[in-house]
Amino acid sequence: MYTFEIEGRGNPETTTVELQREEGSTRVTLTNLCASKEIRDMMGKYGADAGARAALQQLARVVERSGGT
Repeated sequence: MYTFEIEGRGNPETTTVELQREEGSTRVTLTNLCASKEIRDMMGKYGADAGARAALQQLARVVERSGGT
């Protein structure tokens, strides 16, 4: 688990990353806990979902190249 703060906003979000082993692979669950619905909506508006997907796809490529699951 880690926290981050967007500069100038002053409302840190808590992010939890959970890894679960499943039948020869690993399930990754990423959860963001925001201080308000407005902040959550702003994250979506500015591409947080797409950024997280891109980061996880890149992680999958690195794991595949290393021979992991």
